[in-house]
Amino acid sequence: MSLRTALLILALIPLSIMASCPQPSACETRPRFGGSVVYAYPSTGGYVRKHLTRPELDWLGLTFDPTAEKNFVYLHPETADAETNQEDSFSLRLMQLGGRWWKSQQYFNHHFGEAEWPYGHHFPPDLDVGYPASGGVLVLRTFAENSLYRSDLPDTLPEKPEHYWELLSVCATMEERCAALRKLGAVFYDSIEDVTDLPNSVEDGVAQARNWEELMDKMDDRDYVEKFLF
Repeated sequence: MSLRTALLILALIPLSIMASCPQPSACETRPRFGGSVVYAYPSTGGYVRKHLTRPELDWLGLTFDPTAEKNFVYLHPETADAETNQEDSFSLRLMQLGGRWWKSQQYFNHHFGEAEWPYGHHFPPDLDVGYPASGGVLVLRTFAENSLYRSDLPDTLPEKPEHYWELLSVCATMEERCAALRKLGAVFYDSIEDVTDLPNSVEDGVAQARNWEELMDKMDDRDYVEKFLF
């Protein structure tokens, strides 16, 4: 799969810039050394996004020149319409690495970086996924930091384990990533069909996201939030 099949941003783009920028090429970028944010545009509309490390990029068949730190390649949403089957296939693979579908960048920003309070179980968890050469799948399910702070809510997921990023960011292969995930406490499944968090189709991934939208939208109701937090 070529680089044209995804939006591969080799930079950290502030949410405020992303919200006001209709196309990635209009944004300034800054080097990001820990990985890349990849976007895919399925035929359902919306987009799939996931921050990926080197083994995940390799698993998707994506490569990049590390010397070109300020460059990125992307597939324009209109172009994706002409390559529906290929883009849908890529979107599903991105979802099966833990990528989430979002109906718009504005919606993502509203519930992620702009959240005024922790969402607890109302926000989809972070999924770190590994595929061992021997078969099966490893999944680490942790609290997604949608807010700058979180309260000690009883229904929240575990926070990132100690040395989480240090272990995952230095992995050069998928096997090394799987070993790191095991150390971090990932759960092993014999088959991806056994993992309820990972979809078997793009439509399934979108349906999962719609369920999360119902929970996230509740956090726009201040009365509901007060009952939830206090």
